[in-house]
Amino acid sequence: MVAWQNQILNLQKSRFIRDVALVAGGTAGAQLISAGFAPLLTRQYGPAAYGVLGAFLAIVAIMTNVAGMTYPIAIVLPENDRKARMLALLAVAIATLLALLIAIVVWRLGPQVEAWIAMPGVAGLILLLPLTVLLTTMLSVSRQWLIRRGLFKVTAAAGVAQAFVANGVKAGIGFFAPSASALVAVGALAPALHILFMSSGLRDLVKPRDRAHPSPNRIAGLRQVAWEYRDFPLYRAPQHLLNSFGFAVPTLLLASTYGASEAGFYAITQTVMGLPSVLIGKAVGDVFYPRVTESVRKGKPAHLEIGKATIALFLMGLLPFGFIVLAGPELFSFVFGAEWQQAGHYARWLAPFFLLNLANKPSVAAIAPLGLQPQLLGYEVVATTLKCAGFLVGFYWIRDDIASVALFSGAGALAYVALIAFVVSKARKACR
Repeated sequence: MVAWQNQILNLQKSRFIRDVALVAGGTAGAQLISAGFAPLLTRQYGPAAYGVLGAFLAIVAIMTNVAGMTYPIAIVLPENDRKARMLALLAVAIATLLALLIAIVVWRLGPQVEAWIAMPGVAGLILLLPLTVLLTTMLSVSRQWLIRRGLFKVTAAAGVAQAFVANGVKAGIGFFAPSASALVAVGALAPALHILFMSSGLRDLVKPRDRAHPSPNRIAGLRQVAWEYRDFPLYRAPQHLLNSFGFAVPTLLLASTYGASEAGFYAITQTVMGLPSVLIGKAVGDVFYPRVTESVRKGKPAHLEIGKATIALFLMGLLPFGFIVLAGPELFSFVFGAEWQQAGHYARWLAPFFLLNLANKPSVAAIAPLGLQPQLLGYEVVATTLKCAGFLVGFYWIRDDIASVALFSGAGALAYVALIAFVVSKARKACR
């Protein structure tokens, strides 16, 4: 009994546990607010509007992973803040240039893009794409800076505030004029609102404390960090692009072929099934990232930390995902409305994929510290090919949307198992 009491006391004193609990609590609060609004919003807007939103956000996700060349992820790594600030500036500068290029493309080809992704009649809101890509990159920079500074409380509070305001605006519009345009507009501008709520923790980023020390030439500094952290644009950015493409393919193909409603079913399924990853996995990943970085630097057995965190997340996910497998259609119909029952069938087949997506968060966090980004790119090429191939087999040969989703899920789940095994193996060798 005394041993158990001491163990509990040690857990309570653990900064890692406290940080995970704080981030998880804030993320949980934000997601619970979104979940609380969801039954109202799905009844107000319907599957077709959610399909349009899902297609728009899928394109944003693809573009954003190129916009900052994943330099925001590197902000946690430098030992001094000057390099971290340079990485932030570099990411925003690259994203600004890409946003300008996207603006030119959508200005010339906007109607064609809207027609392809089943977005006709949304008042040219595809023109919001470049702004959203830039804002999302700036949000990623802001979040990584707060993680670097250990300001998890600010991160948590900002997520809760943003979720409440954004969903409140959607619901308010939904009472009077629900439309796909409203959902897309609010979703496009939500990152700006999130950054605003984070602003109290970004003063050190915008106004450095070390003014007494003259900074080197800014262009030279940008070149220096761009070269020093070149693994991120060379390997991590293509990997993220392929990963987001793999996630986006089902939504975009369902929208362009079966229609916006089917894309809406898949979009709401992705949101619901991704909740455990957002609630728990992202919180663990954000806090685990600097922790595993430190372990690798000091030659500690990082593979044990990765293995324990992976098993814990897998066990935590068994209950919610198991329940989805047993009663997915009935649950979706009850919570979101009768017209959303098909989404429950999608969810049932996607459960293994999202369970392992949750469990692989510690492995993903360990990629950069272990220097495995080239290998990760190769993995992502194979994994994305398998996921897309599975979906296309069901799409073109079996000609059934549920079969497409099931094959996509199976291929993705196997890929996640392979990634976890690979990272743990490399971490074990690194500590020898």
